[in-house]
Amino acid sequence: MPWNGVCCALEREVRLSFAEATTMKRIRRYLNRFLLMALLAVPLAATGCAARYYRDPYYGQWSRREDHAYRRWQAERHERYREFSKRSREEQREYWRWRNTHRDGDWR
Repeated sequence: MPWNGVCCALEREVRLSFAEATTMKRIRRYLNRFLLMALLAVPLAATGCAARYYRDPYYGQWSRREDHAYRRWQAERHERYREFSKRSREEQREYWRWRNTHRDGDWR
């Protein structure tokens, strides 16, 4: 019996009005939605910031310097800018052949 008395006393103290309960449910619902959106946004943000890697035995990863050289190569060919990854394998090989014959200081 003493347990029921304590339990009933706690229930009386914890009881919320209908308006308070509705407000709490609404806050919880919005908080859950926000947390879900944040959890979904983290991987999208992380992959958007990933570095581009195009391997070449002489130059390694894509950098600002490599991007500058790539744009120079396109200008010499009188082409509009097109992302390197969207080019065909043969065009990529052609770029790397050109890149391996031109040092970084040749166009400054």
